[in-house]
Amino acid sequence: EGSRVTPYHASKSTVLIDASTPVVVLINRGSASATEIFTSALRDNCRALVIGERSDGKGLIQAVVGLENGSRLVLTTGKYLTPNGREIQGKGIHPDIPGRSIVKGTDTLKVDFKQVSAKLSSLCSPPQNDAR
Repeated sequence: EGSRVTPYHASKSTVLIDASTPVVVLINRGSASATEIFTSALRDNCRALVIGERSDGKGLIQAVVGLENGSRLVLTTGKYLTPNGREIQGKGIHPDIPGRSIVKGTDTLKVDFKQVSAKLSSLCSPPQNDAR
């Protein structure tokens, strides 16, 4: 009694983060599976800059089947790919900016978003054609 839960309903038209707002995803070696898929989806669609360490590289979909003798068989049934078709398994997601070179001081909550916007723009810009 006392805590009240208010449901949140999202739809395709709901905008939580404006398209002009820079987004940063911090990852490390412990980031795996769904985190890697989410991070790569944001990055491959030019919506986020990835900062930190290479992620775990857990990119397999597996099923565990119990056998009659009590042992188990692990079957790989699929693998995760980034939207751009890169495999995650064993490779992980490599940050656009390794370590904390874009973080101000030791507080990871204080990110220089002007630098993030500039870096994000350069990562997602189409190649320049040299018209000579």
